[in-house]
Amino acid sequence: MTRVRAGEVQLGWREWGKGDVTVVFIHGNLASKDWIELASPFFPGGLRVIGIDWRGCGDSDRPPPTKDYANYSMQQHAQDMLSALDALQIPFCHLATHSTGGIIAARMMLMQPERFGRVFALDPVTPLGISFNTEQIGIFRSMMASGDVTHSVMASAAASLFAPESLAPNEVPRFREGLGNHGRSSASHWARGVIRSQRFSGLEEERRRATPGNRTRAARFIRVRARGLGDGAEGHSTAARGDSGSRSQFE
Repeated sequence: MTRVRAGEVQLGWREWGKGDVTVVFIHGNLASKDWIELASPFFPGGLRVIGIDWRGCGDSDRPPPTKDYANYSMQQHAQDMLSALDALQIPFCHLATHSTGGIIAARMMLMQPERFGRVFALDPVTPLGISFNTEQIGIFRSMMASGDVTHSVMASAAASLFAPESLAPNEVPRFREGLGNHGRSSASHWARGVIRSQRFSGLEEERRRATPGNRTRAARFIRVRARGLGDGAEGHSTAARGDSGSRSQFE
């Protein structure tokens, strides 16, 4: 287990490949840095990929939440990531994000826009945030309590990796044939619990604290950055892909 100091906490991190181009992977809620493992056999040469766990996730510290949950806010996660990049001596990199990791990446870019190049966002949650009802929150809590439930729910979010018949009700999701030995090994590792429980407080706090002012500022940042990219801002591009296969890109 490799960890890096980020302010008051130690964050788990991993590295794949070597090269002059660095890509930092920021995972989503209820996940970990190890989610990128299945894609690692397909990384091109000359690429250094680094995955960092949020606080409360994977191999990172899990400090008790404060009364207002401020130490698990999206802003705190973003600051943690920037501190980790400082400690790892990464002055400039590209970003690859998944789900709620998109919020963290947006906040990182708001604070230090000159530090990042291209950004790829898979199924991103926008800086405007999302709100969950009681039933949806119950699903997240069930996932935190059971690795089997987490495996089943997350399999539905990456259905192409699984045998279709195994995704039926009351079936255990089974990775499809053809992933290769490396993929099957990684899949088994993932299924055994690389998705560590994320404290729910961070997500709940972000839903409450997403004030109109913060939302407006974040949305304005995205519009301005996209407009700048469209004007040919050197070295920057942004791409977003949803699970429906839709994709928008600014280059």
